[in-house]
Amino acid sequence: MKHTLLALFLFISLATTTYAQIGFEGGVNFANLAMEVAGTKVGTKYLVGAVFGFFGDIRFGNGPIYLEPGVFIQTNGATIKGNPDWKDIIYAGNFPLYIEYKSGDKCGARFFAGVGPYIGDNISINGTTNFVGPDIQQIDWGIGLNAGYIGRKHLYFRARYEIGLMNELPAGDSKNYVKQSSGALTIGYMFRGCRSRTSYGGSGHRGGNHWRGLKKNKWSTRQILRRPPGPGM
Repeated sequence: MKHTLLALFLFISLATTTYAQIGFEGGVNFANLAMEVAGTKVGTKYLVGAVFGFFGDIRFGNGPIYLEPGVFIQTNGATIKGNPDWKDIIYAGNFPLYIEYKSGDKCGARFFAGVGPYIGDNISINGTTNFVGPDIQQIDWGIGLNAGYIGRKHLYFRARYEIGLMNELPAGDSKNYVKQSSGALTIGYMFRGCRSRTSYGGSGHRGGNHWRGLKKNKWSTRQILRRPPGPGM
């Protein structure tokens, strides 16, 4: 848990000291475990749970490449096949660091896709089997992929898949292992720092050349009306 709190603190510090855009998202997580005990694979099925968290969006220069760190809480684990089936549930902190490509303009509708590593923090375990127990490794790591679409109104949709590369058993080997994986479908809101267009203004600036701009222009409409008539007028 302390790793998750530390990561959240670092994320907030990063977001408030850079020009990062901030987003919040949540949705459905589909988790599974690849398991083998004494050379025999254990049958598992996806465990449906929840995922929610924050991410920062940091642009490299003026190009389409972004660095995207995140802090998420999600339900990992698996449904173990048996008679009857039972569940191993792992509540985890998840900290991805994606390199993202985004199409289009910053404040317009865009598609995006990215790849990068992640680190997981197994906060607590609510299992009913001896496959995954209290002695499971606290730290997990692997690689993730994601893709999605963000609209003009700050809302976005994302599909994400992550596969763990670490054996979660402390004394595990090639014939005794537990490895995590998960896929998620989320919806989010991004605070993009973009002003919307208005019916009376120009692009990208609220109100365009409204009355405030007239005060700065010496030949504004107000001043022209106040000028005395010249010769012949």
